[in-house]
Formats: sequence, structure tokens, C-alpha cells
Amino acid sequence: GKVYKLESAYLDTGRFTSKVYDAGAPSKWGRADWKAEVPRGTELWLRTRSGNTEEPDETWSDWSEPLKEPGPISSPPARFLQYQLVMRSDGRRTPVVREVVLSGVQANLPPEVRSVSIEPYKVERRPREGKTSRPEQAGPPVKRGVYLVRWKAEDPNGDRLNFRVLIRPVGGKEWKVLEEELSSTSYIWDTETTADGEYELKVEASDLPSNPPDMALKGERVSRPFFVDHAAPYIEAKVHLKGRKVEIEGKVRDETTPVRGMSYALDSGKWRVVLPEDGVWDSKEERFSIKISLEPGEHSVVLRASDLMGNSGVRRVWVRVR
Repeated sequence: GKVYKLESAYLDTGRFTSKVYDAGAPSKWGRADWKAEVPRGTELWLRTRSGNTEEPDETWSDWSEPLKEPGPISSPPARFLQYQLVMRSDGRRTPVVREVVLSGVQANLPPEVRSVSIEPYKVERRPREGKTSRPEQAGPPVKRGVYLVRWKAEDPNGDRLNFRVLIRPVGGKEWKVLEEELSSTSYIWDTETTADGEYELKVEASDLPSNPPDMALKGERVSRPFFVDHAAPYIEAKVHLKGRKVEIEGKVRDETTPVRGMSYALDSGKWRVVLPEDGVWDSKEERFSIKISLEPGEHSVVLRASDLMGNSGVRRVWVRVR
């Protein structure tokens, strides 16, 4: 048989490899600090490596040169970091590590504007007190010529953002600022001073509130094209009489957006739908013809046409049937 003797001695060299630390985004590394007891005659050093995959692979950096004292981490910027402690004993004593602290800061990434929407601004109606004789109109009223611009934005670093809204005509090159230094993700835009036409908006997001000016980044998104149209359609009409049969023919024209509908009211009666000659309201200029039979006397015919933006033009014609 054999006899073995167990001794309370340490190995010459030991290693401890940490778990992989996730910084959440590509980061620039700062310092490596630790608290440890290193007896005379023993050694302790720390080295790091970094990469952009959850598990170390061939894309990761090599282990850095070892640090024998706390100091800067030399591994390249990345999302993930790992350290390794190498300890050397004298056989009787060994280093003891109490704590390791690795610092770093996420690389600044640009914010992203995910969507931009533009819709007519609806005014919230407050209920009237003490008046119940007339029912309230269903839904909030639309304020003509005023738009609600809304957007969704986010920042990969979780930075605070501010926003700028710009406008240009479709096909134009130069953007004009509508509003800047916005902290909210919506903007109420009154187009009263904006000429009729087709436009697009751009929303810029900046992470300047959370970064020095020389490190701040921007993201942007351009809206779909949309129309600004303040003018109502213009109605031209001629009356032709054949006994009691009346034909009112003419055309409806809008300078900016397609005509979307037309109706007429006889002698303050109900509105009746009118179709264009081609059967579809889809152009800036459409021809129409209304044929009605009237009793003798004077009659009022009110014509009303609306465009894509909801602007309505009205024309009244008088008809005398003998």
C-alpha cells in the first residue's frame, strides 16, 4: 500500500474568470479597481477582454496586458466585458480579493424618430350648463386650418430629448423652422400664415439635454406629404329653362386639393347629393349637371361643394318658372 500526506499549501498560480458583464449598449471602458490583500511574496493582477456577443468567441478582443495596480481598462469599446484575476502564492500565503469594480460609459447613440403623424386639431367641447334644448353635435369639432403634429421617438441610451419641427414644400430643398426646443412629442400648428400647397414636415430629435454639445447626436424623420388648403372650391353655374324643367350645369374648381363632394338644396329644403359627370369626385375640377322639375314661381337653389380639406364653397342661383 501507499501512504499520502495532505499539506495545507497553495498552488503556485490560480485564476478566476468572471461572468460576462452586459453594459446594455456599446461602451467605452473606464477604470478597473479592486480591494485585495496581497501578502509579501505573492502577486495579483487583473486583465480584461471585450466583445459584442453574449458569449466570448473569436470576435472578442484578446486578454489585455495585466494590471498589477488599479488603473484604466485597455480593452476596446464594446457592449460586453469580462475580467480575469491571476493570483500567485508563495506556497504558504495567497492574495485575497474582496471586491472588483469596473467602470465605463455607454457610447452615445443617436435618438430615433419612429413615426410622424399630422391630423386636423380637434377642440374639446365643454358641456353647456343649463341648456338642454339642443343636442350636442357628436364628436369634438375640428378647428379649421389647425393641425396636431405628433411623433414617437426614443433614445438607445435613455437620454432626455428635445425636438425641432421644420417644414418645406414638396420638392423644395430648404427647410424652415416652425418650432424648436420642444420637450413634448406633439405640436399644435396653426397654418393661417402658411400659403396653400403640398408640404412635408420634418421632426428632429436631439439628445443635447443629456450630453455635452460636442457629443450630442440627432435623429430625424420626414412626414408623408400633406396639403394646406384654406380656400373653398369655386362654383360656376348656368341655368337652362324648358318650361318647368330646369337644368343647372357648370363646374366646380379648387386650386389646391381635389373636390370631394357636392349637394344642392331647393327652397331651403334638405340637401341632396350631386354626382359629377364622370361619376367620381376625384379631381381639382369637375363638371356637374342638375335636372329638376319646378312649379311656377321663383325658386332658390343653393349649391354647396367641398374639397379634400373640408373647405366648403356655396353659391345661390335663382330660378323663375312661368
